Amino acid sequence: MYTLQVPKLHCSACAGRVTRAINSVDPAAEVRTDIPAHEVAVETSLPLADIRAALEKIGYPATG
Repeated sequence: MYTLQVPKLHCSACAGRVTRAINSVDPAAEVRTDIPAHEVAVETSLPLADIRAALEKIGYPATG
């Protein structure tokens, strides 16, 4: 499981975009967002770089 900091995660619409972007590269991924903490937890078999790239592509760069 990866826990990422996503500073631009501010609302439920943002959380939906982030979740859809991750599920577009791994439909089986489990995604949990914590809007107040600006965190996204992802259970996936993909490398972290693939998840970060998917988020970067939609304008939500992540660290962690």
